[in-house]
Amino acid sequence: MNLLDMVFEWVVATTIRASLVALVILATQLLLRPWLPAKWRHPLWLALLLVMVMPFVPALPLHPIPARPSAALPPLLPSGETLATKEGDAAAATTINAVDPAPQESLPLLPTLWLAGVVVTLGAGLAGYRRKLAAIRSSAVSPAPGLRGEIESARQAAGLAETPVVWLSREVESPAVCGLWRPVLLLPAGFPAAFTAAEARLILLHEFSHLKRHDLAQNWLLFALQALHWFNPLIWFAFARLRLDRETACDARVLALDAEDRRGDYGRALLKMQELPAAGGQRLGFLGIFENFSGLRSRITDISRHHRSHPAWQVAGCGLVAAIALFGSTRAQELVPETKVAAENGAGTTPAGEARLSAAQDRIANKMDALIMPEVNFEDTSLEEAIGFLRLRSMELDAAEPDPSKKGLNFVLRKPRPMAGEPAPKPPALLTFGMKNVPFRRMLDEAARQSGFRYQIDDFAVTFVPPDPIAPAPAGNAKAGAAQPPMPMIAVKPRSLSHLPGQAVKSAAKIVIPSVTLDGLTLGEAVELLNQEGKKHAGNVKPPPVTLHPKADANLPIKELKLHNVPLDAALTYVGDLCRMNIRADDRQIQLYPATLRDP
Repeated sequence: MNLLDMVFEWVVATTIRASLVALVILATQLLLRPWLPAKWRHPLWLALLLVMVMPFVPALPLHPIPARPSAALPPLLPSGETLATKEGDAAAATTINAVDPAPQESLPLLPTLWLAGVVVTLGAGLAGYRRKLAAIRSSAVSPAPGLRGEIESARQAAGLAETPVVWLSREVESPAVCGLWRPVLLLPAGFPAAFTAAEARLILLHEFSHLKRHDLAQNWLLFALQALHWFNPLIWFAFARLRLDRETACDARVLALDAEDRRGDYGRALLKMQELPAAGGQRLGFLGIFENFSGLRSRITDISRHHRSHPAWQVAGCGLVAAIALFGSTRAQELVPETKVAAENGAGTTPAGEARLSAAQDRIANKMDALIMPEVNFEDTSLEEAIGFLRLRSMELDAAEPDPSKKGLNFVLRKPRPMAGEPAPKPPALLTFGMKNVPFRRMLDEAARQSGFRYQIDDFAVTFVPPDPIAPAPAGNAKAGAAQPPMPMIAVKPRSLSHLPGQAVKSAAKIVIPSVTLDGLTLGEAVELLNQEGKKHAGNVKPPPVTLHPKADANLPIKELKLHNVPLDAALTYVGDLCRMNIRADDRQIQLYPATLRDP
């Protein structure tokens, strides 16, 4: 999935959520209209803007984007030659390309049409704004001294710190403000002719109220969001209502600035403004006392009924805004690190102390949710083949990751070697399922459910482990081989040796190995390779030697272990888990020893 697809899916998911929030706001205004003060109608819309600018994709029950055709999953490879075990093999990569061509659309239809609409909407609005502003500037004159005094008086009454630039021009149909960093007050040529002094003051207070409320910045945001959601008529309608409620809120603020009742003067001023020529088209960047005349009747009605709102509305209004924003911004998380487990696996809760995601684990968890597989079909597929295929596809779909070494998801399949007298571990069941437009997490959940294995999010990989594993005892502590509580499908475990003392562990944590493949090696060969990689990538750090205890079986085989961008100490934890080795360290070295040794 390329960047355009990802942005388009975010816009579609957001527009669905925003439409629901807009309907909630409209319904709230309708139900509470007899009691809801005019000044509080506009703040309700801030919840809608919050939902529309949120940077994540809300979790929706349906996928609104139709699936694009995708090639079927490659057939099973011969026994012993799986995708998961041939990550670095060029021949395996060639096989994937041959059986899964999945042609990539450089310009998918729907996202391209959406992008074209965004460009047209933004371009038309910006061009109209620049054209209108140039016409106003070409005929603009400064206000006369008497008018400057009235403007200064209104500015102080409105609470503005500085007087904006003022232009009088025949190209201005009605009083307005424009700009962003440097606001400009625009007045028709001859203003305040046809208005009484009281009416002219109220008009100026209205424009200065827009500046005091920072409505110009909001107006630019509205235009940008409307361009992104140009295809949604409900958003256009909601924004029109928002603008009308914004004018009503400014009216209420103007009337609240004076101790005297100015409702009659203000109403007459609005009626006189109706006789001025109307501005045509969408007016990006301009805020005036009349953005349109369609809401004049409701505004006059609100002005005639104006009264100071009860202080309790300060609490009630904030509560309404917060409740609507919470409704619009809440999304269901598929992973709650402390307690989230798959019910169908019958898993327990995550043990205490394993609740927090590290930054690296959080990055992997986010990719599991963000990467969307267009289509996947498994039929009697082994877990090794499935996770190998998913690893390669995750790299192809992770277009947003700039670092090639961090693209996609890395997987580890743990196959612990049974101790003497133990039965051979049960192989994972074969997988059969098909899905479309599905996050990787959903596929991994289903793979874990069908295979009988569980997976955990480590710092450098998603690790599949057998059910109810027998964990090695911690160094110098619990009884070796003691059975652990049932592991949840999603467990979060630290993958380092930071709990061990000594300078050797601290040095190992600073040495990052870009890529290492230990699959097919013996324990002794793996230790030798890690020593070589540690020296190769140590830089200014003195690499600690890694040794095997004399009673450790150096011929133990290692299967399904390939790591990327992993610190040396984390690589050792994976080796220790696979071979049932505990680890101890001091200032000189790090040593792996059998978990069965109580006192090595």
